[in-house]
Formats: sequence, structure tokens, C-alpha cells
Amino acid sequence: MQQTSLKKLRKLMVAGLLGICFWGASGFAKPDDWTDRIIQALEKFINHYPQEKVYLHLDKDYYAAGETIWFSGYVTLNDLPARERATSMPSCAMQKGHCAKGIAVGV
Repeated sequence: MQQTSLKKLRKLMVAGLLGICFWGASGFAKPDDWTDRIIQALEKFINHYPQEKVYLHLDKDYYAAGETIWFSGYVTLNDLPARERATSMPSCAMQKGHCAKGIAVGV
């Protein structure tokens, strides 16, 4: 009689452990993949607000007062040359923040 109750207890414990294992495994459902949502949001942002950069190359690192400044520049749109950009307006700012001179140049 005692052995039958031990067998029943053993079967009950095995069934309980298997039930707990299956219940625990079901808790690990595939989570919402947030990386796809971030990538989609960034692609949407890039398409709606393209990144435009203006590069300006100067002939010297520093200038004295009255010297002529020689420069060349180009514009990129999403790291590709921007053909539709017609003019750019570089300006020379002084230490106090006011604009010394600005000119419109064709790019």
C-alpha cells in the first residue's frame, strides 16, 4: 500500500514538474521586435528630411586682416552630390557674433 502511494506521488510530481516546465516555456513568447520599428522610423525620417551638408575648403588655416580668402565648396544631399542646389551664401563671422561680410556664390 505504501508503494502504491509513493508511485502515485512520484507520478504526480513528474506531471507537476512537466506542467511547470510547459507553463514556463510558454512565458517566453516572441517579444515585439522593436528594432524593426526603429529602422522603419529612421528610414521614414531620412526620406522626409534629407541631410544636406555644405563643405567649404579654404586655401589657408588662418588669415591676416585685409587678406583675400580663396575657397571652394560643394553641397551633398544624403552623402551624394546635390545637383539641384544652385547658390550658397558663405559669410565671415567675427568673434562677437556679427556677420562681417556675406556673398552669394553659385555652387
